[in-house]
Amino acid sequence: MRLLCLLLVYVFACVAPVNSSWAKTKSQANYKSAEKAFDKGDVVTALMIWLPLAEAGDKQAQFVLGKYNQQHNDIDHAIFWYTRAADQGHLEAQTRLGLIYSDGKAIEKNPQLGSRYLLMAARNQQAAARSVRATKPKAKKKKSRKQTDYDMGMSAYKKKDYTSALMYWLPASESGDANAEYMVGRMYLEQKGERQDTEKAVYWLSRAADHGHLNAQNELGMMYLHGGQVEKDLSQAAKWLLKASTNKHAQLDKKSTSKNSPKKSSPTKSAKKGRLKEQPPYNKGMIAYQKKDYATALMYWYPLAMDGNVGAQFMLGNLYLREDGIYKNPAQGMDWYERAISQDDINTTKSLGLMYLYGDDVNKNTDKAIELLLKAARKGDAESQFTLGNVYLEGKVVKANPPKAAYWYQQASKKKHGDAQFALAEMYMNGLGIKKNTKKAVKLYKKADKNGQLEASLALAKSYYQDSKKPDYKKASSLFKKAADKGLEDAEFYMGEINYLGQGVKKDLKKAFGWYS
Repeated sequence: MRLLCLLLVYVFACVAPVNSSWAKTKSQANYKSAEKAFDKGDVVTALMIWLPLAEAGDKQAQFVLGKYNQQHNDIDHAIFWYTRAADQGHLEAQTRLGLIYSDGKAIEKNPQLGSRYLLMAARNQQAAARSVRATKPKAKKKKSRKQTDYDMGMSAYKKKDYTSALMYWLPASESGDANAEYMVGRMYLEQKGERQDTEKAVYWLSRAADHGHLNAQNELGMMYLHGGQVEKDLSQAAKWLLKASTNKHAQLDKKSTSKNSPKKSSPTKSAKKGRLKEQPPYNKGMIAYQKKDYATALMYWYPLAMDGNVGAQFMLGNLYLREDGIYKNPAQGMDWYERAISQDDINTTKSLGLMYLYGDDVNKNTDKAIELLLKAARKGDAESQFTLGNVYLEGKVVKANPPKAAYWYQQASKKKHGDAQFALAEMYMNGLGIKKNTKKAVKLYKKADKNGQLEASLALAKSYYQDSKKPDYKKASSLFKKAADKGLEDAEFYMGEINYLGQGVKKDLKKAFGWYS
């Protein structure tokens, strides 16, 4: 019944002769009464006022009818009335019409028409603003740069007037303004409910990123890295983060060049100091990695790794292979390790060898472990040499071979590896697979002690304390205390003995009790 009434009213309004004098003498009271009727649900009364006015060319009535039809999903009639109002300069009709064509939700998307009407609205608003300024008392002129459509959009955005912001930015975006494209993308991400549109956000951010916008590149990289808003895609993440990092470095280089180019004289001490404070990209990546900010670390390391930096390749291997969470990608991690190893990077070769040896984050593989450790050991890596010494001495992973163990311990000892020196000393002291030689053992104990090996300090102290010919309690006491202060139980016991018996020190039962305890 209600629909029939609406149809009759509409038909009546269309066929009845228009009383132009009545239409022209519309007043604020007409609109207020129509609005009151509409708010009370009396649509018929409201339309009886608005329809004749709209047909007579009243742009406000045309806009109201467009809005009413849009709310009732009658998009064809909405566009009809919006177009008539927009062509007469109605700001909000132009804006709504521009958004309808730009969004493409209700009708087929038409960016050209959308931009046209939004541009009309932007110019309309600028003209209105100039008119308002013209009526105000003239103040003292301030020198300021001319505001662009992007600036006007930012002003509206800060006031949370997102419709006006889009009205300025979309036309600018269509002409390739990267800043405007980025902000349109941000708005589609930030909107709530139906207005939020991740697909459109990615579209506009990608356009801005392709035009070299640093924040857009970084944001896209983070979105693909973390997933959630978009499907996680590490290749896309790496692509955009690489572009962002390269872009950032280029900007820094440009900034540095522009600062330094006018000066031909040598840089001052303060300038040199400033440059020293600036961390290189690898170090920045390490700082971020230690804070578990892996996204930032990736941004700094990826370009370096692609350029062949073995340190960055090794750290990317760690990030993908050894860190848990969304970054875990063993295949990609192994790929970065292999790239570094192919460049004869000792650190990566050793690390992967140890991982295979103990089954850390990879399947245990003795053959690969020995192969990689031997490669690193032959390149002079002391830790790999020491590990091979342990492997050949223990005989658990491969057949025991004490001479080989002694050889690798000796190689590591030459590089002042304290644990290797102590291990070789024990072999000489106890005749483990090689001929016993106490003098060589003591000599190695002393070297290991100087390199901070506490078990060597304890063993050397025992040799002084237990010397059957001439015990040296003073030296023994000094070495026992050194080891006891670090928590070695045997050393604590001997410190109790020394103080209880007064060997090399004044007898002190209280101290003895403390060490025994």
